[in-house]
Amino acid sequence: MGAYKQRTLELFNLLDVDRNGYVNPSDSELSALRQQAGAPAALNPEWLVMGFVKEGDANRDRKVSKDEMLSFVEKAMVGKTVDTMPAFLRRLAAEVFALMDTEKNGQVSKDQFARYLNAYTYSSSGAEEEFTRLDRDGDGNLTVDELQHATFAYFTDPETDAPQRWLHAAFAD
Repeated sequence: MGAYKQRTLELFNLLDVDRNGYVNPSDSELSALRQQAGAPAALNPEWLVMGFVKEGDANRDRKVSKDEMLSFVEKAMVGKTVDTMPAFLRRLAAEVFALMDTEKNGQVSKDQFARYLNAYTYSSSGAEEEFTRLDRDGDGNLTVDELQHATFAYFTDPETDAPQRWLHAAFAD
């Protein structure tokens, strides 16, 4: 299985909160309840789940199987450019960026990135390397545009070591 397919399935597993083998509206409801019960303020995936349901639900049963999610990614993104990435996935980059940008200045420093990973139970070990790979222009800060490129790469890059902890941390429980 290709590396981007494996990453897509990892995201599927993070979104399938009720563990019924589908990404469906009840997964976002359970995520919201978990946050109300005191879990860390992670990303509420309602709009992400509904984006996949709206655009990836091939048989129109209001739920997305692993195969449907993989098929959607193949059709919508593989062999295309970041500019054609679906709007709900652009929003994903913006929402994750907002979690990281604690100073709300439109940039994320290496320290903010490491704090973000630590806050969501990811070790900051390796954070600098991942940050460097995400920082496309090498200026020492991340931008929303760079995270949009990282989102696109998450779903399309054949490399097995493509950065992914930045995205998985947003769905920590």
